[in-house]
Amino acid sequence: MYVAMSSPLSSIVLVPGAWHTPDCFDQFRSVLSELNLSSSAVANPSVGDATVSKTLTDDVDNLRSVITQLIEQEDKFITVLAHSYGGMVASGAVKDLGYAERKRIGKRGGVVMVVYLAACAIPEGMTVVQSCGGSPAPWWEYKGNQIFANDRNISNPAHTLYNDLPPTMQEQAISKLQPINAACFDMPNSYEPWRDMPCTYIFAERDNCVPLPGQHYFVGLMGDGVATASLSTSHSPFLSQPRELAALVQRAVHEGLKKAGAFD
Repeated sequence: MYVAMSSPLSSIVLVPGAWHTPDCFDQFRSVLSELNLSSSAVANPSVGDATVSKTLTDDVDNLRSVITQLIEQEDKFITVLAHSYGGMVASGAVKDLGYAERKRIGKRGGVVMVVYLAACAIPEGMTVVQSCGGSPAPWWEYKGNQIFANDRNISNPAHTLYNDLPPTMQEQAISKLQPINAACFDMPNSYEPWRDMPCTYIFAERDNCVPLPGQHYFVGLMGDGVATASLSTSHSPFLSQPRELAALVQRAVHEGLKKAGAFD
């Protein structure tokens, strides 16, 4: 069966990082649409939750529900694109949903590729804080049980998250940032997808949030089977270089479908 790039059988699920809501991907999704790539963006329940009741577990369960519905009800070939903290969410959510795993037990559809974008791709049992050396990053703004990232003097998001955007776009992006439950950064990753399914890591070379050496550290922990690509961008290439990022994601989608045998 041949599955064209524009086929409704192929879909990309976008997972935002900490502090970000799904609309951060709006411009990027428009570019994906121009390439005939279907996409959806999820919201992490832990982000913007004033009750501080939602954690990484809720984020994982929510994403897993979205992916499972696409697979079980529509037989989709899924590529997951996870940004920053979203890497933790995606890792836990795709367990047992890989295309090859499902095919072995006679099931259709599944995850054919996980793309980590300047993301936390960390071993099972490790937390975000531990991946930062065991201490919170100095620019995280703790307020009660939440962490913010919009103070110009503490977190300086224009520099930390959007250093390659023009000022007007920086201000627009900063205005949308929401706090995340601090507990999320102290909860361990529950699964390592790279052990069972194709994965790609996209480096953001000018990243001030997850500096490039940290990204290389993550990839080193993932092992030799992970494909890599690179962009000369800040932490948020979906805003600053959406077309260049879309080209890399298109390639990853194609590779995932190829490995799944979708072109046979």
